[in-house]
Amino acid sequence: MRRRQFLLSSLASALATSAAAQEPKPQESQPDARIDAGPVKGTEELWYLLTALDTLIFCLAVAVIKDQSVIVQARREIQPYSSQLSDPKAEEAFNAALKSSEGQARIEESKAAISDAAKEVDALLTDAVSPPVRASIVHAFTRASILLAARAAENQAWWCRVYAFRKVRC
Repeated sequence: MRRRQFLLSSLASALATSAAAQEPKPQESQPDARIDAGPVKGTEELWYLLTALDTLIFCLAVAVIKDQSVIVQARREIQPYSSQLSDPKAEEAFNAALKSSEGQARIEESKAAISDAAKEVDALLTDAVSPPVRASIVHAFTRASILLAARAAENQAWWCRVYAFRKVRC
């Protein structure tokens, strides 16, 4: 158990350091207060989101599901979504989607589901990571979900297709 806590703490510490440099502080502590449909703030933000999603998968697999083999499976399942975040033209694509009427409609349609999922992710991480790191991870989950929903209809509720998120209602 100590080894697992050490791994989680180390990974969370690396994320927190990155988050402090990348993320504006949310005004409220509730996950739904962090719904951010503003433009992408550069490739650094996208890399931060990718790192946070990797951390989230690791935390859910090791601390919540308690099965390290889920990490490999989840990395495979999240690949179509992470490749959208890491695409060389991702910033342009996401910003165009955020400005489009179709993207805005998908965001509006997805807000409640994303907010509910973020609350569940927050609850699942309560015993796994510290509150500031948990807030950072939940914010990244929410922001990535908004960006992905804006970009394509098939990205809405993307987390439902990733086994590591099985405890998050879809």
